[in-house]
Amino acid sequence: MKLYSSLFAAFVVLALLAGPTPSVLKADEATVGKGTVKGKVTDLQDKPVAHAKVMLVVPGQGKQGKRAAGGPANGGRATSGPRPEPIATTETDENGVFTMSAAPAGNWLVVCRSDKNVGRERVVVTAGGTIETKVVVKPRPEGKKGHRRGGGAQKEKEVE
Repeated sequence: MKLYSSLFAAFVVLALLAGPTPSVLKADEATVGKGTVKGKVTDLQDKPVAHAKVMLVVPGQGKQGKRAAGGPANGGRATSGPRPEPIATTETDENGVFTMSAAPAGNWLVVCRSDKNVGRERVVVTAGGTIETKVVVKPRPEGKKGHRRGGGAQKEKEVE
C-alpha cells in the first residue's frame, strides 16, 4: 500500500511540474491578457466624428519604414514601409464613441481615420482593465495619401 501512495505522490508532482495541458491553455488564451479600449473621436472644434474607422496598431509599425537597397550611405532612401496591420478595428457611432472589447494587453496606438482626417493616441491596455481615451482627428497634409509620406510623383531627370 505504501508503494502505491509513493507512486501516486510522484505522479502528482510530475503532473504539476509539467504544467497545464494544451486544452487548458487554449481556454485561458481566449480570456487572459485582454482588456477594453473605450474612447471618443472629435475634430479640432471638439465636435464628435461619426463613422470614423478606429484601429489598434503596434506603435511605429509602418512609420519608420525600411531602407532601400544599399542603405542611405549608398544612395538608398527610407521608404514608408507597409501599412500597419491592425490588431483590432471598429467604427465610431453617431456620437463619435467607440469600444474595442477583448483588446490584447500591451502598448498600442489607436489610429482613427475619417474622410480626409486622421488622429492617433497611445494607450496601455491592461488585462481585465478598461482604458478610456480621446482622439482628435486633424486634416491630413496636402498631397499625402493615407499615412504614407511622399506620395507624389517623382521628378524626371533631364538628359543632356
